[in-house]
Amino acid sequence: MLSAIATIVGAAMSALFAYGYLLVFGSGLVWILEYSDLLKLALIGVIFLLAYVSIITVFVQEIPKIVKSENKKMRNITLVALTVSLIAIYVLPEYKIFLGDDIWNKLRILTVSFLILFSMTTLIMSIDVINRLVSAQVITFQMYVSFGISVMLVVFVFGCCRGLYVKTSKDSLVEIIARDKGNIETIYRESKIIMMLSHHAIFQNSDNVVVIPASDVVKITAGSKGWSH
Repeated sequence: MLSAIATIVGAAMSALFAYGYLLVFGSGLVWILEYSDLLKLALIGVIFLLAYVSIITVFVQEIPKIVKSENKKMRNITLVALTVSLIAIYVLPEYKIFLGDDIWNKLRILTVSFLILFSMTTLIMSIDVINRLVSAQVITFQMYVSFGISVMLVVFVFGCCRGLYVKTSKDSLVEIIARDKGNIETIYRESKIIMMLSHHAIFQNSDNVVVIPASDVVKITAGSKGWSH
């Protein structure tokens, strides 16, 4: 039963991540995903879920009393201070980029800030839920709903963050050689790989998003210091 629940949750989270990630490049790209692609993402999601549960379990055992449920006022003050500090640590070195003209860089900085906020909130909610489970206290339906929504927001925003990072990165350019039905090879220089699926390859060339059958990709080269495949 636990394996089934983990697989279902992993599949749902991977679908949310994939939608947030592909939304940056075009919402219609999500319809290209197939069951095999979702299964691969789900397995990765299960691994991250198990790792997250392990980390939270350690937090529950070792977290200072300041974040326990009986000291909610101090817990909330600490949460706000820590969240503001983490956002400031990230935003302050990036303020010159934020003041620039690139809207995608601005969106990336704002999205990562929201990710930090949602992640900290979800972390505290996770600690509350597991503390109640350990102490055999009642967990209300509202807590389950709030916790579920928070986790979904974190996963979706994380997907958006990853998409914005790929879109704004200047170090992930590759050269893709592909052939069409006439076996004529086409070279896509300075491209960015968005996602390699079971039957499709999605990449960005200049400002255009290109989708071709994965079997038509002949070679991918990432420069003299990179890799080739």
